[in-house]
Amino acid sequence: MSKKKILIVEDEIEVSERLAGLLKKSLKADVDKADDGEEALLDIMENDYALVILDIKMPGKSGLDILREIKESGKIPPPVIVVTGHDNDQVLSEAIELGAKAYLVKPIIAEDLIKKVKELLGREK
Repeated sequence: MSKKKILIVEDEIEVSERLAGLLKKSLKADVDKADDGEEALLDIMENDYALVILDIKMPGKSGLDILREIKESGKIPPPVIVVTGHDNDQVLSEAIELGAKAYLVKPIIAEDLIKKVKELLGREK
């Protein structure tokens, strides 16, 4: 079975590096990183990711903007886990409406991330 390819979209480099290391170690996944919305949107449109971990609040294009543009493009999106620093029901509700499959609130707990990723990738515990 080939490795799953995951995209992490996070403007905080330390967070991005930590998440990438965790996914590589725990799931043996191939991980790409994008630190802004424009780069992320291009990556998503040009690649077939098994999963995207998407920060909601970023300079320029927000995570909601990215979800909206993917939906409008007609491309079948990969499963998306949105990440936010604030547990805002309205924003999370909109993210789910736009196609996000799950969400995590920062600071991200490693076990919670791995559990959600496995669920969305259809892997067993």
